[in-house]
Parts: sequence; structure tokens; C-alpha cells
Amino acid sequence: MTTEGHTPASILKGHYEYCCNRYEGALKSICLLAIDLYHTETQPRNREIVFKFPENEPDADKAIHANVKKVHGYFKENRTANLPFSFAHFIGRAIDQLYQRGCISEIQSVMAGPKVYAGKIEQIQEQAKSFNKESFEALQSLLSIISKDADEISQADLDAAIKENKDAHRVLESVLATLMDQAAVKLKRVS
Repeated sequence: MTTEGHTPASILKGHYEYCCNRYEGALKSICLLAIDLYHTETQPRNREIVFKFPENEPDADKAIHANVKKVHGYFKENRTANLPFSFAHFIGRAIDQLYQRGCISEIQSVMAGPKVYAGKIEQIQEQAKSFNKESFEALQSLLSIISKDADEISQADLDAAIKENKDAHRVLESVLATLMDQAAVKLKRVS
């Protein structure tokens, strides 16, 4: 399964639907194992979903059916966005344990997002240094102008200060654009 452009929820749903359509009894097996893992490994105060666990045997089949229906409901009608992440992880683990699908590793690779390569980091650092230098020089120019009397300020001094401020602003926009591009790529991969 390819992860390009997929969200963790769509990856989970894809694996879930694949198993349920391909393997007989997969829906019930995945749901019950996920519920068991969830209840075994999650403290009661941290559980976001409440499942039924009856005290007596005759109600067990009804409870199992209700629990499976509850879990399966998240995969119907594109409701995976409502599936609590804390429980979604256990569904992915159940799929991997039962059918060796690699669901969790696929989700983790999408959530990790693209790597920012050393060259990109160096580029951002160089842009930041350039911005620091440009903004310092622009600030110094402005400070020297405002410390003078009005009759001592030449149009050339004013034009130079305006140019330095515009240059510093362009460098800042470049740094911010690079950072925003990196953030957008990462956010796109996570959502």
C-alpha cells in the first residue's frame, strides 16, 4: 500500500477494509483484539471509548456484538476522523498482529513526515544569518537618522535607510517562506 498523500486515518481504514473484505471473520477478530489490547494497556481514566463487559455469560454475545458494531461504526461513512487516536493505534496493532500488514509502521512513516535534509537546514540557517545582518544594518540606519536634527537628514540617507529596510524585509520573507514550506509539507503529511 502506498502512503503518498494519505492520512493516518485513511491508511488505517484501508488496511481495515482490506482485511475485512479478504479474510473471513476479520472484522470481529480485529475489533475484539483491539478492544482487548486497549483495555489491557490503557488505564481506565485514560479510556476515551467505553465498551461493554457483562458480568454473566448470557449477555456476552450481545456485548460482543455491540462492541464490534461500535468499532466498525467508525469505519463506515468516513467516520475515521472521529475515531480517537488512542484507540486507533490498537486497531492498527490488531491488524498487524493478526494479518502482518505493516499498518502501524506505515502510519508512523506518514506521521514522521518528510525529512528536512541537512542542506535545507543549512539554507535556513544562512538565510537567518543574512536576515540578522540586514535587519541590524537597517535598524542602525534608522537610529542614525532619527538621532539627527531634521536639517541634517539628507534624501540620500533616507533613501538608503528605506532600501536597507526593504532588503531586510525581503530576507525575512524568504526565511519565513522557507520555514512555512517545510511546515506545510510536514502538516500535509500528518493530516
